[in-house]
Amino acid sequence: EWLDLFDVIKLGHYEVSDEKLQIGIRFYNQHATEKHIQNIREIGNRSFSSFYQERITKIKDSVSKRLVLQEKKEELELALVN
Repeated sequence: EWLDLFDVIKLGHYEVSDEKLQIGIRFYNQHATEKHIQNIREIGNRSFSSFYQERITKIKDSVSKRLVLQEKKEELELALVN
């Protein structure tokens, strides 16, 4: 779940200071059995998992608006196809 968290931070869903991010990366590296990272940009694009739908509780307004617009666009495209 740490990589999921870093991924949503990288995508801009949460505003985290560089200092707090470095603390999180150090903690992750101390406890991770997976590869260690130096920067969240090292994490490749991960597939959209249930983590994003179930765990994101507060996102920036700009991101929320973008997601709502994207969802409405997809619904409209689906309606036009059917």
